[in-house]
Amino acid sequence: MKIKKQLILILSIVISLTPFFVNAQNIQDYINKTYNRYSKHFDKNGWQYNQPNYSINNKQPNNAREWTMFASYYYNRTDKKKEKNLVISALNNAVAELQARPTITQSFNDSIAHFLIYQQKDLLNKSEKQNYYSQVKQSLFARANINDTENRGIIAGVLDSYLADKLYRDKQIDKQQLERLIDKNKQKIYRSVKQCINEEGWYFEDNQKYFSAHYHVLSAYLLMFYSDYFNDKGYFDLAKKMTSNIRKISFQNGFIEAKIGMRPVGLGAQTYLMLGLLNKRYEHKDYSVYLNYTKHRFFNDKSSPNRLEFHSTMEGSSPNYHDDIGFSLVAEMSKINKHIKKTKFKKKSKNLILKTKEYQDKRFTIKNYGGIIIINDKEFRLSTHGDYSRITTIK
Repeated sequence: MKIKKQLILILSIVISLTPFFVNAQNIQDYINKTYNRYSKHFDKNGWQYNQPNYSINNKQPNNAREWTMFASYYYNRTDKKKEKNLVISALNNAVAELQARPTITQSFNDSIAHFLIYQQKDLLNKSEKQNYYSQVKQSLFARANINDTENRGIIAGVLDSYLADKLYRDKQIDKQQLERLIDKNKQKIYRSVKQCINEEGWYFEDNQKYFSAHYHVLSAYLLMFYSDYFNDKGYFDLAKKMTSNIRKISFQNGFIEAKIGMRPVGLGAQTYLMLGLLNKRYEHKDYSVYLNYTKHRFFNDKSSPNRLEFHSTMEGSSPNYHDDIGFSLVAEMSKINKHIKKTKFKKKSKNLILKTKEYQDKRFTIKNYGGIIIINDKEFRLSTHGDYSRITTIK
């Protein structure tokens, strides 16, 4: 009788969970599909990208960050055999470009490049791998003294801390060198956070003048990554507060209007991927809403249907498509963090559960009604299909 009751309990649990798993998608499957589709765009158009608001037009890779970002899409694609020689060539081009520059030019861009090479280094032969190790080791010590600021300092500090730990585990640096690099980068992160994140947990550019939703989310994501990897409760709590804040300016369908802050066009798939994973990490049950917002919304360029892009989300404006080439960095970071890398999310999800309707601090007065958000003297109204917002000034 007891066994029968236990069996009934187990069956009831399985039945209750079945709808979720049947209708759920694995985050890495979603990432792979994005890699595959964007790679097809490069198959047809070559390795080039466009970001017109940054004066980037049909630009082919000529620096380490660009080489490694392009390589990431081909390295990770699952729809066909990896074009290993193309990826290996790109990685070696990246290392050569870094070696050709004086170390004084090292910056957060090169932190990204070194991080992405590390994720793909299994394709390198013994000599190429050692060349990479030698180069990254030299760069890490040089970069530790470079004064990257604001989000750039957070990027460099977080990625270089991770790389230092990896080099130590790979027996490329000793314990004393590791401790020196970790301490230097911890100071860099601390300085950068003080520069751009206020006490209420909002990110501001240019000496705390201008809010940026994209860099707010990116900074929170990086600090979450750092806190999980190095068990830093202070940054874990700060990223949690920043995640809570970004929910305050989210429409009910997960959409965030970039023009709430400083951004030339809209937010892209990488931003919503970070939003979903941040909300999952901080146990917001509606995290699937952000991840589902990306579906079919960032392959909108009809002239290049496989191009991963971000675009203007102001109603009536020209889309002004930009390549979202930075998606690969965010995606690769998700594979490392054990707390989020196996995330499953619902293929269909309802609206966000917006508990905070009104909020006020030193910089913002926010009223969020789901489809209408009022921030200070601006009203943002969600369009019928949830893709755009109409912005008006309140007199």
